[in-house]
Amino acid sequence: MNLLFSSLFLVAGLFLSSSALSVEECRPLITPLPRFEPVSLLCWVCRLALAFRIFSILFKTTKSQWVDFIQTSPDHKEFVQDIGISLGASQIVSTSNYSAFVLIFYFPESNFTCTYHSLPTCEGCLLYTVDSRTNNQLIHIMNIDEPKTIAEVKSYRAFYLMAKESTIKHHELAHAMKQAKCLGFTGEPDFIYDPKDTLCDKDEQ
Repeated sequence: MNLLFSSLFLVAGLFLSSSALSVEECRPLITPLPRFEPVSLLCWVCRLALAFRIFSILFKTTKSQWVDFIQTSPDHKEFVQDIGISLGASQIVSTSNYSAFVLIFYFPESNFTCTYHSLPTCEGCLLYTVDSRTNNQLIHIMNIDEPKTIAEVKSYRAFYLMAKESTIKHHELAHAMKQAKCLGFTGEPDFIYDPKDTLCDKDEQ
């Protein structure tokens, strides 16, 4: 399968040098689109998270990632989400079924609920935030017993930028970083895609 994905270097200075935006300036940047419309076969360009150290550690060891949203019902409410993650020497390719109720996706395997908000972004890109909630089932699966970590797993927020084309313009990236700052995400991303790293093969699942 020959896939073209975004090759993009993210500079931490984009986060640190941008001046704070006013509420009026932020409003059009972070007003969600009417519906979340997944695009097939995207490369994860960058990710930021508030709290949730476990996922942050995982993403810092990740070399590349892709996601494929496959619609399985005509009403846009049932999807299959395929994810491929390369950790260097090892690869993970997984499939999850989920149902969409407005912007709330429910993963029955782990009783994991995510609220997605898709934001305005560049053509061929997908930019969205995720507010996730889970129960003790996932905590038990992950064998977590530290109180602070349990609180992080039960509730966390993340900001994702994905792209399908081979390039993304600097001003488009800067625009996404402004959106992240308006939403309270600061600091460096805990995942940055390096085009030197290859993507794992979807057919290896």
